Amino acid sequence: MEVMIALGVLSLNVIGLSSAMIQAQRMSYQAIYQNAAFHASQGFLEQMRSMNYSEFEAVYADPDNVTLPTLSTSALSTDVIFDDPLSFQASTTSGALTRNANGYDEKQVVIDIREEVNEIGEPVSVEIIMPIRFTLNLVDLSEGPGGQTPLDAFEVTLDYQYEVPSASGSYWRSGKLVTVIGKHEI
Repeated sequence: MEVMIALGVLSLNVIGLSSAMIQAQRMSYQAIYQNAAFHASQGFLEQMRSMNYSEFEAVYADPDNVTLPTLSTSALSTDVIFDDPLSFQASTTSGALTRNANGYDEKQVVIDIREEVNEIGEPVSVEIIMPIRFTLNLVDLSEGPGGQTPLDAFEVTLDYQYEVPSASGSYWRSGKLVTVIGKHEI
């Protein structure tokens, strides 16, 4: 009888420990995806911060036809840089202009590279891809939104959603970055 009770207590401990390990692994994967999405978004925002004010004026004037000239690189070859422009939703005090019907610009972002074996037994590098949906809002602060003092600047909001896979299917999480791009003389 004592052995049966001991086995019951041991099995409860093992079940609790394995449940805790599974939860820790799930949280670890979530953190990896969250970190990758944040850094990809931060990379696009840093590129925007280095742009001229006139580029934002052009996008604001014609968001249907003008995009921001952002760039991306390939994870497997750092020598490959390609155009990866971002489109805006230009918000004004009178309403919003939307460039695309779904309201976001989806990018495929590499979060990891793994070595796998192809069908003939050779090792190959494989990119692990995560979709990120970007929604860019551009507010002209020279209009003095909300009764504020007008500024020669744009408030740029980069909302992002990223897909996290899980055992029960994938789900979407979100984040936001905001900066102000001002017109200034150097």
